[in-house]
Amino acid sequence: MKNEFEVFNKYTYLNWASVGDPPYRSIKAMEDYLENLKSRPDELTTSNYYGSIIDDIKNNLGKLINGKKENIALIGNSTTPAIQTAMNSINLKKGDEMIVFDLDFPTVYSESLKWKEKGVKIKVIRNKKGDYNIDDILHEINKETKVILTSSVFWVNGLMLDIKEMADAIHENDGFLVIDAIQHIGQSIFDASKNKADFVAFGTQKWLLSPFSVGVLYISDRALKLTNPPNYGYLNLDVGMSWDEFWGYANKSPANEYKLKREGAKSYETGGFFSIPSLIGLRESLKLINDIGVENINTHILKLRKILVEHLIENGIEIVSPLDDKKASGILTFKLYPNIYDNYKVVDELYRKFFIKVSGRASAGIGGIRVSIHFPNEENDVYKLIQALKSIKT
Repeated sequence: MKNEFEVFNKYTYLNWASVGDPPYRSIKAMEDYLENLKSRPDELTTSNYYGSIIDDIKNNLGKLINGKKENIALIGNSTTPAIQTAMNSINLKKGDEMIVFDLDFPTVYSESLKWKEKGVKIKVIRNKKGDYNIDDILHEINKETKVILTSSVFWVNGLMLDIKEMADAIHENDGFLVIDAIQHIGQSIFDASKNKADFVAFGTQKWLLSPFSVGVLYISDRALKLTNPPNYGYLNLDVGMSWDEFWGYANKSPANEYKLKREGAKSYETGGFFSIPSLIGLRESLKLINDIGVENINTHILKLRKILVEHLIENGIEIVSPLDDKKASGILTFKLYPNIYDNYKVVDELYRKFFIKVSGRASAGIGGIRVSIHFPNEENDVYKLIQALKSIKT
């Protein structure tokens, strides 16, 4: 698959958790669209035109996460607006509790601040050497706990959580599980029908290889029954006719008695103009991933990860990521030096001297050199990194 990705002509790319390189086929589809747009702008920007693209995207996303397209909404251009939509749809009140995790992405910091200012108690689960004990999490859930907001795969060290037990526990207390899955979907199996998460938010610019990001929100049947769309816009307005008819309807007016649509997750889509090139690129990338199969992708990733783990251990390099296979993902973090900032210098050296792209990441005292492996990578990429690390360490 390397021939599909331009980035390998310049680097040994092991940085998919930061941003994914879009395949040639996605870029080509976007270029074709933009070329045609020059002479057909009125045709290629209509809701009828991009509606079919959105339908294809939702079908492909449903296949990828084992969910129905009716439960999938496209919201904004990243994970953040999807999380905000999920959180704002839940009727949180003063005195309610929300559980978050100390290794999570800064979006959680802002959501915690927002709800804390509204009188919601924020409980922070602390990691133990980069991991969490499920019993510690379950112990914090009670009748006041109305939301657990967490990543399913953590950005710092790739820890994968088993979220089903959390979903069962929070549901017993009439609460909601909100998942940030941007570091999960596309590189590992995510089964929306089995893990029981109420809301699953993710952007598409990392493991899904979209040229530009699209925000996605999966909303379970349970959540659709128990929550309400927090934002109103023309897309979720029930005008009693098709939009093509409505544009020509002479008596449209805010004085009319319009209602909110109830069409599954589409009711949470509010409008504003879609970035059609983003949709076109995403559609092609999703087709590629589904053609390969996420099971095959994950098997390949874990095979390369195992090679890297074995060599790191052999060379006495400290691994920060959990080594339990059930908690493993395409992200592996390790450190050559005790001081986090010395490891950041290694990241820079790998780029400057060896043309190897990785990242430096840390949170809550955990971090180091983050390597993220995806299906276009081959064994040779891992061995290049290993040899470079040996050279740096000596």
